[in-house]
Amino acid sequence: MNTDTITLNTAQYAKDVQGFGGPVPLQIHLNAQGRIDSVTALPNNEDTQFFNKAKTLLNAWDGMTVGEALQKNVDAVSGATYSSRAIINGVQQTLKAYQEEQQPAGGAFPALWFGIGAILIVVAGAWARRRRKQG
Repeated sequence: MNTDTITLNTAQYAKDVQGFGGPVPLQIHLNAQGRIDSVTALPNNEDTQFFNKAKTLLNAWDGMTVGEALQKNVDAVSGATYSSRAIINGVQQTLKAYQEEQQPAGGAFPALWFGIGAILIVVAGAWARRRRKQG
């Protein structure tokens, strides 16, 4: 793996996510362009037979941006529901937390004020035009 990748560990961001046998830690590898290179499973206590079925989900997000991956609806693998849900929820929670970390300080708050300001300007302009027509 090259040095421009970021590795996110679900154990840090999704501590509450459990499979049938307990935590299902994963690593999510993002490349320099912010796309998911891979999702890899770390050692866990899931039943090997069921987890091997669920592991087919690990490449479901390959090549996607964080935003695209958060929008993707991934279904659990039949016969490995607990392990599948742990993988899906771990990836989703971790990517959501990472995305929130990447937002500039203040998040959406400045954009909200900008939007309110724009609305007030439009309303004031309409009010002023109406006053001119009446006067």
